[in-house]
Amino acid sequence: PAPYNDDEPRRALIADVELALGVNGMAINDKGFVRKPVACVAQNHEHDDSRPAAYWNAEGHFLHCHKCGQSYGLNTVADLLGIDRQQYRPQKQQRQRQAQPRPHTPAKRQRVNYRYISELPTATLNQRRATILRSPIGTGKTELAKRLAAGKKRVLVISHRIALSKSLSNRLEFHNYLEAPQDDDLLRMDHLVIVANSLHKLIPRRAGVPLPQYDMVIIDECEQVLGHLTGNTFERDEAITAHNVLRALVRNAGQVLALDAHAGRLTWDFLTEILGEDKVQFIDNQHKLERGTLKLWQHPDNMIAYADALIAQDEGTVVFAVSGRKHARTLARRYQERLGADAVMLICGDNSKSYEAQRFINNINQQLPQKRVLIYTPSLGTGIDIQAPVRAIFGIFHQEPLDAYDCHQMLGRCRQAQERHAYVSAIEGNRETDADIIYDRYYTNALQTARRCSFDAFGTQQLADDHKALLKLVARVRARRNRSLNNLLGHFMALARRDGFSLQLPQDEGHNERVNAQMKDAREALQEEERALVLSVAPVSPEEFDAANGELQAKPEMRAGLKRWWIEETYGQTISGELYDHYNEGRGRTQLLQFCDLFITPSRLQAQDRHQAESDIPLHKRGHYSVKQAILSDLIRTVFGELSPEVLLTEEELNARMGDYLARHENDLRRYFNRRPDNSDTPKYVLRWLLRRLGLNLKTYRSRRGDVYGIDADLLAQMLSYR
Repeated sequence: PAPYNDDEPRRALIADVELALGVNGMAINDKGFVRKPVACVAQNHEHDDSRPAAYWNAEGHFLHCHKCGQSYGLNTVADLLGIDRQQYRPQKQQRQRQAQPRPHTPAKRQRVNYRYISELPTATLNQRRATILRSPIGTGKTELAKRLAAGKKRVLVISHRIALSKSLSNRLEFHNYLEAPQDDDLLRMDHLVIVANSLHKLIPRRAGVPLPQYDMVIIDECEQVLGHLTGNTFERDEAITAHNVLRALVRNAGQVLALDAHAGRLTWDFLTEILGEDKVQFIDNQHKLERGTLKLWQHPDNMIAYADALIAQDEGTVVFAVSGRKHARTLARRYQERLGADAVMLICGDNSKSYEAQRFINNINQQLPQKRVLIYTPSLGTGIDIQAPVRAIFGIFHQEPLDAYDCHQMLGRCRQAQERHAYVSAIEGNRETDADIIYDRYYTNALQTARRCSFDAFGTQQLADDHKALLKLVARVRARRNRSLNNLLGHFMALARRDGFSLQLPQDEGHNERVNAQMKDAREALQEEERALVLSVAPVSPEEFDAANGELQAKPEMRAGLKRWWIEETYGQTISGELYDHYNEGRGRTQLLQFCDLFITPSRLQAQDRHQAESDIPLHKRGHYSVKQAILSDLIRTVFGELSPEVLLTEEELNARMGDYLARHENDLRRYFNRRPDNSDTPKYVLRWLLRRLGLNLKTYRSRRGDVYGIDADLLAQMLSYR
């Protein structure tokens, strides 16, 4: 077996120790010590802990106490805190049986050093049928593509965003797929830019006519295109079709060029599986640009306060690249209240298709200087090059949903910023990073559901080859993303140094309460406005929403109407304030649907699972309704006997019943409910965690027997009223 990699259980132990000490995510000094003092954990010395003097080293993972003059290692601290280290060891035997994940960068690569990669000799690119080119942002990858395409009769460029496709069409002087009156017209365009979501339009309508062939296929930002195929912008079987078309286009192309500033193993595996390793080369441009200083802030509120000072100087536009739509809207609301609506431009998923947003995007270098603040989310961030000078760009990147590659893509859109700043979440995770394990989880789930639902008996195709091929890509994309998200800040810093930034950590101890209060007020105002609008507008069905143009879709009333439709469809009732609040809190829709499934006959849910298979829903998006119902129904039956708040258990009784349940379903919880090995395995915790998935809660009651536990009666009554 491969050598045991102790990193994952160690990271989980570190996270729990830091949580117990109360220092997780805290600011550190240049020696790696958390600035906040904590009480010493040692039990055998005498000093007054009313004034703590022990400091946790977040880099070396030890605790040093200045009062007793001793340092305590990670394992010692865990033992003194009462953390059972044994719970982190069972993964060891499991990991010994797993193959080590392959490195991100292929071993076979050709290193070059070009300030402008467009100067790369054509002969170098012609050595293999397919070339993967990794070159830093701003080194001329698009210019290289333009030079190579000039000598080809038929060239197809594939990107992952509409905005990027328009930019590429302009720079390459190619047709854009949006220009075609009919899909068949695309087949006759010799030089075409298209997005991954529209690859199906290249399938000829007439039976027996093959896919168009191209002298060269260029996949721009290839790692993001492949990741996009596994995302949520595809419905039903669209991702399967797009993946099949992309593989066929690559297989039939005279030459393939895959470009990305962070190209790596993901693209290498994709192309070599189609063409063979002897047909693919990996060129790594290791030229390091001097990009100046990138300041990394520990608190976003302090960074925003600094941005406020620059905006007040009014010496150029200040830009914010924000990972989440809600945070971007909150930030925009705060600045609109301070500067006026005309001074602030927000581009996010809510309005990116509107006339105003499209006019701004299409003329961004002329429009940008007219604004004091620009705030954008990923809907703009990886699709546009901003050449206009800006006073500063600030990145606000929380742990979800972007990985470090995406964060740098967003930050790199502004090519001429006087200053660059970023806040990146320092919270570490413990997501699965082995693509084989991720693949096996989805594959096994699909296979078990197929057997439970008797797919063969009903003539339903089980696991087709094209489904397995897409699932393999899904597993690799998620493993790559998880590696980054598990240490988002560390990975972000490593990429920054590789891309030529020198890092600086501003002194920003503590929080800016003024900024936090303003952000809270803006957030609450937006929430109240949305609530009032959803409760007052007429419902808009998804079909009506999709049929509307981008200008209508961007209107708040239209989006509120769509949300109202979903709420009323979920609960089967006319909307009320209570329904809105329940839907809006946490995972209201998911919880209710899972709760309702408890009352549906297994045969109906099995039919639903078969319908998903017949509809070619990708394996990683299937609901496994009948299996999940069986797992959760067994929970209620084993622990409580019936779904009733009157059943009260002592902790001893609860532990015994949950022990029986976990003996049967521990692996099922990991596979079907994504329960991680580093989660607490305390029976009470697991039961609470499962009940929350049903919109319920485990409540503690005082009795003559001591503490007893049962289902919260009020929540159960509420969920039953929503059925």
